Amino acid sequence: MAKAGKKKKTTAKGKPSVWPRLTIALVITIALVILFPETVVIFVAGMMPTLVARVVDRAPQKYATLTVGYMNIAGCFMVALEMWISGDSSWTKAMSLLGDPLNWFIMFAAAGAGWGLYFSIPPVVASYMKVSSEAKLKTVIERQQNLVKLWGKEVREDAPEIPTELVTAAEAVRRGDALKEKQAQAKSGGQAEKAENMPAEEQEKAG
Repeated sequence: MAKAGKKKKTTAKGKPSVWPRLTIALVITIALVILFPETVVIFVAGMMPTLVARVVDRAPQKYATLTVGYMNIAGCFMVALEMWISGDSSWTKAMSLLGDPLNWFIMFAAAGAGWGLYFSIPPVVASYMKVSSEAKLKTVIERQQNLVKLWGKEVREDAPEIPTELVTAAEAVRRGDALKEKQAQAKSGGQAEKAENMPAEEQEKAG
């Protein structure tokens, strides 16, 4: 029981407190609302897609929220930049910017681009990692075979074992190659059987 209590205390102490971050974020938000209320209104209105992504995103790391949020901020920044460049930071200018459909399209399209990145990048990275791991596995196997040829099978006695992940990947690749060979053989056998059952005239034409 004493050990369990110690573990719970350690876990509780190991977790970083969230309150300092929330306090800093609250202070910054209040300062921005007081100093730049018009800009805050533009960002609050334009960041609605990020709010939706936060509600939908169930992953602990919140990758969807981060990806959509960064792109959405870029779109809102482009709209707010027009107000900053003009030098007119009034409520009238902010409302006119929000009344322009093109500005809404820019902010929401940037968020849509974030969703596109979120759904397209992981498959590309996964494919690259798969190809890279297969290439490394082949290199390791070739080195092992060369060492065995050079020094004999005795060199493998004290050698470290191949990681289980690499062995599993190699077996998967071999199973895939064997399946392709069986399909090719079945296809060629079916074509040969079909040719045998063809009438002599059709066989001559096919020949």
